[in-house]
Amino acid sequence: MYIFNFGFDLWASNPSPEATAFREKLNARRKACKVKWEGLVTRRDTPSPELKELVRELGRDDGDSFAAFFTRKFDWLYGAALLERHRPALNWALEHIREYPYTVGLGRRALRSGHISCHFKSVLETLISFYKFCVIDADICDILTYDLPADAAAYAREYSAGVNAEWLAYEIDSGNGRLIKLLKSMLNDEPGAIQPSPAIFRGILRAHDTELYQGLVRLLLAARLQEGLRQAICEAADEGTLEGFLVLLRVIKDNDLIRFSSVKRAFGVWLGFAA
Repeated sequence: MYIFNFGFDLWASNPSPEATAFREKLNARRKACKVKWEGLVTRRDTPSPELKELVRELGRDDGDSFAAFFTRKFDWLYGAALLERHRPALNWALEHIREYPYTVGLGRRALRSGHISCHFKSVLETLISFYKFCVIDADICDILTYDLPADAAAYAREYSAGVNAEWLAYEIDSGNGRLIKLLKSMLNDEPGAIQPSPAIFRGILRAHDTELYQGLVRLLLAARLQEGLRQAICEAADEGTLEGFLVLLRVIKDNDLIRFSSVKRAFGVWLGFAA
């Protein structure tokens, strides 16, 4: 099974009939808003007027006002392009977006700014992330444990879809006890724990739970010969809060983790050399 990340959709080679059935239902649900959605997000270098207005509203620093604006202007997204259950998570993600670097992708550099105009691409990528990955109308913990109907579980497994970093961070900061317990079990490498992933690491680092930061530190130090795990953690380090980044950077320095090739590669990603 191979996952292809093209445009605004995920594609898998040889998906099962169950996953295919779920994808067909998803496409049918989105059909009515497909043209309007693509008009909103396809011009990555030339922002649409709607996205320009969205960024201006974010710059007002009034969460209540922004939530009302988003509901007024973008309510058409919900129920078709996006799921209603993700409304508060998306609002939260957009309101916190200036806490993270404004450059995205492998060619990024870990540059941060409080000026919302710098974050246009981040706003765009956040919308696309919810559209692409958050497609299963279920509790976040049920998705992570695959406690889902057969077609949704097959789609989640085969397309690596269901949860993005922003939704995970929102749930952590909202005090979702069941989720935090699942994450601590994963970080402690307990039997039967959920599978770690780059999206989970980014979600932990975008939230503000210092205890989970320390759990991530312990997992990094315990990685030993698992270069892939070490690479996934370190390459996500700069994509969250400055506090989370500094916690991991300090551990890398104090334990001379730069001796590992995966950590050297992560430094290259942070500095924009990976592209």
